[in-house]
Amino acid sequence: MPVGNRPGSSRYFLRFVVLMVVVVVSGWLYYRYGPDGLEFEWLLEPQFNCATPFGHGVAWVQEKEGGPYKLIDKKGRAVVRDFSAKYVSPADVLSYFEGPGNLEGYVDLTG
Repeated sequence: MPVGNRPGSSRYFLRFVVLMVVVVVSGWLYYRYGPDGLEFEWLLEPQFNCATPFGHGVAWVQEKEGGPYKLIDKKGRAVVRDFSAKYVSPADVLSYFEGPGNLEGYVDLTG
């Protein structure tokens, strides 16, 4: 009969001890430094008033409130510049937009 991982075996006990050590060390680190003890820095400084999530490698962004939207790639290069709209949905093959006046419609990834 194989010993395996049944309760009571030394392998089971060793795994339990390792788990407890990890839990205790994690708790101590949280107690010592707390959630405010972690410091973060920006990878890229905020530069847009409004931005949609990336979809198909591009995202709609607006640099200033009420200004035109741009379609950018993940490196920040403009694919479509100066698209006048009050609202643009997240980038997809077709994105819904609301333009000046009562203009509504869909725009593709080429603008």
